[in-house]
Amino acid sequence: MNYLQLCQRLRAECQDIGSGPQTVSNASGRDLRYVNAIREAWQKIQLMRSDWDWLLADEPSPLQTLSNDGDEPFIEPEYHAAIVWYALTSEGLTLAAAELLMRAQQEWNFYYGLLVSKHVAKLSFGGGEEW
Repeated sequence: MNYLQLCQRLRAECQDIGSGPQTVSNASGRDLRYVNAIREAWQKIQLMRSDWDWLLADEPSPLQTLSNDGDEPFIEPEYHAAIVWYALTSEGLTLAAAELLMRAQQEWNFYYGLLVSKHVAKLSFGGGEEW
């Protein structure tokens, strides 16, 4: 999903009426709230751990800021929903919707586990065992 699609997905998961935003540029009102929530969620996920493999590579990936409709997070597409669910954890608090917050936390926990399994080196012990 690109930045615009992530914002639209967040709005749908928030069960907000309407279909916006139509673009991330010049968004206002509710649309701006979704645009900001997705951008901030992606930045926080990138900063969440110091041992993400994209930070430990020979040439670490710099912090990616989403700014245009077509911008795509550099993680694999199958993990893009993690950004929506992480954003919804803050939006759920804003909306004071307990059921949204609970579902967002469950989904975020699931995707976080997948991200860690994929992008954090496994611990190895002296006997060659991995954990």
